[in-house]
Amino acid sequence: MVHYEEYDAIVIGGGPAGLIAAAELVKGDLSVLVLEEHSQIGLPNHCAGLVSISGLKHIEITPSPESIQNIVSGARLIAPNGRVLEVGGDEDKAYVLNRGLFDKSLAIKAIELGAEIMLSSRVTQAIRKKSGFLCKVSSGTTHLCKLLIDSEGISCRILKSLGLSPPSSNWIFPAAQFEISGLRFNPKTVELYLGQRVAPGFFAWSIPTSEYSSKIGVATKKGNPLEILELFREKHFPASQKFSIRMGNVVLGGPVAKTFDDNLIVVGDAAGQTKPTTGGGVVVGGLCAKIAGDVGRDALLNGDLSAKNLSKYEKRWRNMLESELAKMQALRRLFPRLSDDSLNKILDFTLKSNLRRIIEEKGDMDFQGDVISHIINQPGIYTLLLSLGGDVLSSIFK
Repeated sequence: MVHYEEYDAIVIGGGPAGLIAAAELVKGDLSVLVLEEHSQIGLPNHCAGLVSISGLKHIEITPSPESIQNIVSGARLIAPNGRVLEVGGDEDKAYVLNRGLFDKSLAIKAIELGAEIMLSSRVTQAIRKKSGFLCKVSSGTTHLCKLLIDSEGISCRILKSLGLSPPSSNWIFPAAQFEISGLRFNPKTVELYLGQRVAPGFFAWSIPTSEYSSKIGVATKKGNPLEILELFREKHFPASQKFSIRMGNVVLGGPVAKTFDDNLIVVGDAAGQTKPTTGGGVVVGGLCAKIAGDVGRDALLNGDLSAKNLSKYEKRWRNMLESELAKMQALRRLFPRLSDDSLNKILDFTLKSNLRRIIEEKGDMDFQGDVISHIINQPGIYTLLLSLGGDVLSSIFK
């Protein structure tokens, strides 16, 4: 008779969402195994690492000092015609994180609480059993669990094999990022560059890590992001030296239709739990992961891992986030339709109107629904939208 090591829960993926869920689960003195396909937690690093201070407080995480590269307080939005909208002030708003070190600190916390982490362990197959799942691993090991937390990221191999819908591929944009030095940057200010010639369907960014270094990047709806980023660097930072090149994807399509089943919970990028405006997922995914861990822990302790019971997870995170994400998704549907001329008009309108004050007073890096609602209700906004054309209006009210 074959013997398999058994756990109360297995988490697929050692990114922030998976590690946060694992840390919540083990609070119930449960046996929890995290299976991470790579040889190190936090590598390869696909994230720009800009995370709001308030958002991290929401998920009750304080970054280790060594993982904080910089702290920023403001942003500059640069239109295709070069006009600039500056927002922010003296208050610190966001950390620029070394995501490798940040993720490692989450792993250390999960281990200290009692979770087990296996590296170089890609789950090749998750087979349904009467009382849970049997997970086959690339290393040759096999493990049983009562509850499976799928936090595998955008590959969604396991999610698809279990019959659940993954995030829409139409809204997964390839991205590239360089780390550059040799120039002087304002260390307190992030820059976002708009325009179809800069980054079709998205934007380019410069996130300072110090006074003399920055992360510059681009995500794009069409074209090669690496080639687009090199053109961007040559135009805006021609004297810079690049010392790091990273590739990745941003998930912008909003949540998937269903994030639970019998003995199964889906979190993070695999569930589409990212901000549709920017693709950021540490805070949104982290909030959902905390709920997943809480609901999963109670289900394990009560011995009820039915889909009906685990549906509490989806009800809770949707009650918290669905309205916010829907408003951001409406904005995301609009953005790829905007020509450079339209973007120039929008920024000019913002500079001339009351919108900058509203953005500064109501804006939140993670919960953007409130500021979007306030902007839509501003005098003159519908006249502006009408001037942008019917395609733009149809994308908003689609």
